[in-house]
Amino acid sequence: MRYIFLLMFIILNGIMNALSAQPEAKIISSSQGICSQSATSIDIKLTGTAPFKLQYQIYYQSKPSQPTNYTTDGIYPDLDQKLTIAHSIGENNDDVAVVKLLKLRDKTMAENQWVDIPADQFLTFQVYKKPVPQITLSDDKCGYTSQLTALNNNLKAPSYKWEAIGGGSVTPTNALATTFTAADAGDYSVRFTEKNGVCEVTKDIPLLLWGYPKGNISGSTVICTDPQNTDVRQITIDVALTGNAPFQYTLSNGTKRSVPTSNDNFILQPEKGGDILIASITDVNGCIARPSDRTGVAMVIDRKPMPNAGADVNICGDVATLKASIGKAGNVGRWSFVKAGDGEFASDPGSEEVRVKTYHNGLVGMRWTETNNDGSACSAHDIANIQFDLPVASVNAGPDTVLYMQNRYIMKGQLKAWEQGVWSVVSGGSSIKGVNDYNAVVESLTIGMHTFRWTVSNGICLPQSAMVDIEVKNLKWPNAFSPNGDGVNDQLVILGAPHIRNNELVVFDQKGKIVYRKVNYENNWDGKDASGHNLPDGYYYYIFSGEDIATIKDSL
Repeated sequence: MRYIFLLMFIILNGIMNALSAQPEAKIISSSQGICSQSATSIDIKLTGTAPFKLQYQIYYQSKPSQPTNYTTDGIYPDLDQKLTIAHSIGENNDDVAVVKLLKLRDKTMAENQWVDIPADQFLTFQVYKKPVPQITLSDDKCGYTSQLTALNNNLKAPSYKWEAIGGGSVTPTNALATTFTAADAGDYSVRFTEKNGVCEVTKDIPLLLWGYPKGNISGSTVICTDPQNTDVRQITIDVALTGNAPFQYTLSNGTKRSVPTSNDNFILQPEKGGDILIASITDVNGCIARPSDRTGVAMVIDRKPMPNAGADVNICGDVATLKASIGKAGNVGRWSFVKAGDGEFASDPGSEEVRVKTYHNGLVGMRWTETNNDGSACSAHDIANIQFDLPVASVNAGPDTVLYMQNRYIMKGQLKAWEQGVWSVVSGGSSIKGVNDYNAVVESLTIGMHTFRWTVSNGICLPQSAMVDIEVKNLKWPNAFSPNGDGVNDQLVILGAPHIRNNELVVFDQKGKIVYRKVNYENNWDGKDASGHNLPDGYYYYIFSGEDIATIKDSL
């Protein structure tokens, strides 16, 4: 029995020793992030007798059911029983790779014997997509800035960094797009670093900036633009250009120039004073100068005075006052008539304030000529106009008139050439045709008194008026006349007769014989019979009839 127990003890002891001698594998690395398709390593602490064989697998959290298993050849750890295995991990971008230990055996074990490794022996790797920087640049190379934009690669944990290399600056430094700025034209370089987690890629981008062309203009001259001045009207222009030749530029006076080099020198013949500036510059690359890059001035100093004859004047009268002003201290001025004979001066024409007397009504032009007195003798003039409105001195509406059986009359008002008049009816029933005509026609006159007003005006002067009476009477006839050829009372005159339509005069002797008869009688019977013989002195009878009147029957 004692031997049995001894044998069992030996067997159990052997089993315990065998169990205690099984190899072990334990991961001693920490989880980490890696770039896709990157080689990485795992440190494993081994217990047992080398050589070892290890089974492990790799899978991705996005595809846990598709692991890949690996078995190592016989491996020998270092003296500390530490084993490092390397593997390329990261087939799936922005995923999590898992390396899990499965089985282990050492030298003491048969080929078909394996020890299962505990399930907690695995290691995770956050796999980041490796950036591939792609940069686009602004096409316009003019100026001193360039826009750089990186392609968005849709990374899991992106970050960006821009750096200016060898001059210039970038803003911002941590975005997909940035602006590079330099002080001068030239070749530059910008470095772009793109990170995704632990992955980092750097790319250098060369830049070429053309800048802007620049120009400076200079030159100075003095001219006098008065046509009678003999000054030479020219200025030498100097233009200095910088940038990429050849250039084209335009001056503020419209002059256009094309130059192959950086300096241009030429002569202009200006017609008037003022500053000549550079309006635009374009270089060979099509770059256009900024306003701040166009400097300098070519000065054309025009000594032509700037005369001021003052305001135009309108007066009622024949004497007016004008007041000019000297444009520059030291200059002298003088007044003159634009048209000779328009008037005379009532005060010194060499004074700024002058009194002018006219001979007639209307517009008088006055010239104020100012002369530059600093040695150039340039002169110029300005015009002031005087409208002289002569007062209406007296008004004549024509004579008062008596009419007989007349319903129409031509007025006999008076009017000077520069005056304006207007007729108006004060009383009586009538109408006026052509109210602004001094020979206006009055129509529709009736028997009785008619009064008319003739109002005359001239410009700003007060109008004046006069009255005229026209009395219309019925027919008036005589009972005697003396046709003896003495020029007095030689015809039978019936006042108003010519104005009676279809009138007729019939004259009888005392026996009732007709001695004279006239249709449309015009007050011209001179006492002769129908044969032209003088009728003897004596008593006669006559009848005068016509439309719209009572027949007149009287002795003569």
